[in-house]
Amino acid sequence: MITSEEDFDRLPETLKMRADLQDPERRIAMREEYKKEELPRLYPDIQEELQLTAEQENRLFDLLADFQLRHLDLFYTKEAEHLAKHKRIQENEQRRDEALHSLLGIDTLQKYRRYQLDLWERQFVARLVRWLNPANALSPEQKSQLMTVLKSEREQAHRESEQERRGRLLTALRTNSSASLLEANIRANESQFTRLEEQSRRLLQQAASFLGTAQLTTLTRMENQKLEAARRSVDSLRAQRTNASPGIQGGTGFVAFQAVRLPDLPDDPEAPS
Repeated sequence: MITSEEDFDRLPETLKMRADLQDPERRIAMREEYKKEELPRLYPDIQEELQLTAEQENRLFDLLADFQLRHLDLFYTKEAEHLAKHKRIQENEQRRDEALHSLLGIDTLQKYRRYQLDLWERQFVARLVRWLNPANALSPEQKSQLMTVLKSEREQAHRESEQERRGRLLTALRTNSSASLLEANIRANESQFTRLEEQSRRLLQQAASFLGTAQLTTLTRMENQKLEAARRSVDSLRAQRTNASPGIQGGTGFVAFQAVRLPDLPDDPEAPS
């Protein structure tokens, strides 16, 4: 569990990324990989949705890849003053937005912003499409119905998570024991996992009304993998409690809250259906 900037600096992932960013060849490779592999997955059907030409989409992805590399430079720079780093990251995002305005123009930029409002749902549907056998492809109507259900679930999850977040904050303010904070963290993550299970159940129940059998089976498999990864995250926290030193009970160190992270599911399942 990361509790300080020093912990972050020592992570193997941090050290590797900093080395990669300093290597000119690796920088080029990282940028190309992000542009050609990550961006099409992050922004599914963007050419169609924004009515872009292939050349316009290519220029858009060039811009986003360049600013992503600058973001990584700023994020992984050693910085004693956290607020100063945060300010530079915000300034980079502002420059990106200005560049998007210049590239797209006001009308297309507005389409882009509307497109982003449903980006998570679009990514989810696109991932399901990649998992499905082409013979079981989703129809445009099914995609629209699934996005509607997903958006409703996301909005409900946001309301619930905000309530949970306020509860965690109150716990942190009232508690100065590392052991107590860790226990509260575990309970919060267990509660979140229970909500994930309920959200998944509702999603599958509603999707059954408009998806075919093979489509629903694939969606169920995706949800099961997500829940299994989330369950492992909770188990990892429980293991921290088990392995904690007995002396921690009297400590006053800070233990950061670690929320259950939804996994990135693979795009190439072993047995698409």
